Amino acid sequence: PDKEYSPEKWSLIMVHELNHIRQGDLFLKNMAALAEVLFWFYPLAYRLFREMDSWGEINCDLRTCTFSGASWNTKTYYELIMDEALEIQKERHHFSSALYESESTLQWRVAKMVNYRKVMKLKKGSGFVLALLFVLICPMVVFASSGQIGMVYKEMMKSTVTSVVDTSVQIILQEEYEGPSSDKPDELVPIELIRASDSVNWTIGNGKEKMTSAFSLNEGDQILLWAKTSPSDAKIRMGICASDESRQYVTFSGQGSHTFHITKSDTYNVFVENISGKDLSVEVACHY
Repeated sequence: PDKEYSPEKWSLIMVHELNHIRQGDLFLKNMAALAEVLFWFYPLAYRLFREMDSWGEINCDLRTCTFSGASWNTKTYYELIMDEALEIQKERHHFSSALYESESTLQWRVAKMVNYRKVMKLKKGSGFVLALLFVLICPMVVFASSGQIGMVYKEMMKSTVTSVVDTSVQIILQEEYEGPSSDKPDELVPIELIRASDSVNWTIGNGKEKMTSAFSLNEGDQILLWAKTSPSDAKIRMGICASDESRQYVTFSGQGSHTFHITKSDTYNVFVENISGKDLSVEVACHY
């Protein structure tokens, strides 16, 4: 490569790419690319190829950090990816490997890791099933010579398109800061700090907030917070609170994530404040 990597980053890149080889991603991508060329007229051909590529990355993340025999823990794995992403942004060129594509893509991958325990385990042959269904459906388009078959195809297209939901976060959140205060939270929730593969659900009244119990962070540490509100238009403040009640937070509606950088060693709490004007429920996860 044109740049030098530390031994730790070299190890991460090698393990990540080796997992791609083990799960057969190169073969699947080549087959999907061939199908995309052959069935270029099919509206979902391009989307299917991108979905297979994205879920291949998610499966690779899980193999690297979560599955039996994983050689990396989730914290170190994403810290190295975020460090490399910051370097790439400074150098103003794109990452040549699949470790990092964009901030929204990385947020999407972290969100999927958070929800991993709520979703069915990925099957080894899922890629082959998708490819098989794709090949079986596409010839129907070629031979749709009768009005009845054409109507069936339109209904299939309508059903397929409406079932695709893009949950990636496109907005870069602006971090805000509040100085020391004597105000106390409306409710202190005595729970252990959750990890990247777990989540917790809170119900928060209008104008109220909830906060975790305190935990220690050192200067230079980073903490990644993620939250998703219901209803999706409900606005919240999500962030961390130091022992002197000074706060760092971001404001958003629906789903969002943000990495906070710790500038002093102290005890901190994670908090969520409801500023939506109505009661809401929120799923919260953090990783540090």
